[in-house]
Amino acid sequence: MVDQNYLRVRKYFLLIFFLFFSSVSYSDDYSLTKVTKLDEPWGSTFIGNDEIIVTEKDGKIKIVNISAKNTFEVKHNLNFLNVGQGGLLDIIYEDNYLWVSYSEDRGNGKTSTSIAKASLNKKELNFKNIFQANPPIDSGYHFGSRLAIKGKYLYASAGERGMGMIAQDPTKHPGSIIRIHTDGSIPKDNPKFEGKSDWLPEIYQIGVRNPQGLTLSPYDEKIYLSNHGARGGDWFGEAKKGENYGWKILGWGGKNYSGSKIDGGKLIMPIMIDRIQDSEGNTIFNNEKRKCINCDQISYLSENYPNIRDEFLQIFSSETAYQMTSILEGTVQNGTGKNLKDLNLDIGGKTGTTNSNTDTWFIGFTSKLVIGAYVGFDNPKSLGKYETGAKTALPIFKSFVKNAVKKEEARPFKVADNIIMKVIDPITGKKPSSSTKSTIIEAYKNLPDDNLANQDINNRLKNNNILRFY
Repeated sequence: MVDQNYLRVRKYFLLIFFLFFSSVSYSDDYSLTKVTKLDEPWGSTFIGNDEIIVTEKDGKIKIVNISAKNTFEVKHNLNFLNVGQGGLLDIIYEDNYLWVSYSEDRGNGKTSTSIAKASLNKKELNFKNIFQANPPIDSGYHFGSRLAIKGKYLYASAGERGMGMIAQDPTKHPGSIIRIHTDGSIPKDNPKFEGKSDWLPEIYQIGVRNPQGLTLSPYDEKIYLSNHGARGGDWFGEAKKGENYGWKILGWGGKNYSGSKIDGGKLIMPIMIDRIQDSEGNTIFNNEKRKCINCDQISYLSENYPNIRDEFLQIFSSETAYQMTSILEGTVQNGTGKNLKDLNLDIGGKTGTTNSNTDTWFIGFTSKLVIGAYVGFDNPKSLGKYETGAKTALPIFKSFVKNAVKKEEARPFKVADNIIMKVIDPITGKKPSSSTKSTIIEAYKNLPDDNLANQDINNRLKNNNILRFY
């Protein structure tokens, strides 16, 4: 059986078929035949030699008969929401059953990448959910949602819904590859039961952005996925149990659609007032000293994207800048700033506490904004024995960011070109071993003859890592 997964296209497309020949004999000749027109088809699968069942994003499921060249719609009971990139998505058939992925309406504008199963009935399909990605999210982006079957296992891709670092959180489904049995039950050899107790039981792999391709290879019987980057950063690879593809720690060479990146070790002068506008929205004062090319365009339907000319002074390498950024993100992910994790924003920062707990602060930053919160008396005296930056200043920072910073103002930080990410034991600073209880991902400069994982932590810091600024 051939699994047919067609690319999503806008509006109409022509469903065409190539004549396949056996491996024993084949011909270079083929013919193309127009069969039908479809509106935003997303997934398709053969249900017989002459019939294909197709999902359309706006909610229709149709059966196309190749020989008769006719098409008819099949009723269904899926509670879907056609929003942004979501709607009815992939579909796959095996042994008289259908599985479909879709953006399920979870109420209050929130959706999830969900999977439902039904017996094949050409008049009406009665689907029953066997998986829901949690948490539901108010976003029309990055559902992923391709399906593949290998034996008794169903694999599914769940995009990170535009939430960035959620793909690094194995306690949440978005940004992962899911593996369940075809009946929806959970395999007992999934990563949760084999050393990754903090993972959700359905998760097979983490660290993906928007995996829009998933298939079982007939050559080596492995599951492969393709992942959409932003502007660049696409990649193709094998789905591996318990592994991490790195998003959004790794950008895989891509940029944000705006073209933005981290500042890469350049001197940025802080400004209090960005611009002043009058009551009509006209800018009467602009503190931005950089030149912006094409910023006055109404739309960008070509490659004529806005370009801000970078004239900042380079004071240290982009690799060092990213290492520091990564370290300060680690404060939020694993350190004294971890109470910020539930914001689901890309934030770096550092807590601070002086001797005798006299002064406390938290300085944090996004890709666009630096914010500082300080707590202390006018006449210096101790705030209290147990009062620290994490307990006093960080909550102030969090409250401000929660109400003032939008998701698009806290975009992922771009990884510098000559950076490699390595999984290490946080206790030893070395490559994890069988006795390792937990791991972290650290950014290293990709230098010649790099053998950092085999060095002790002191030599690693001294020779190759953070202290090597230039």
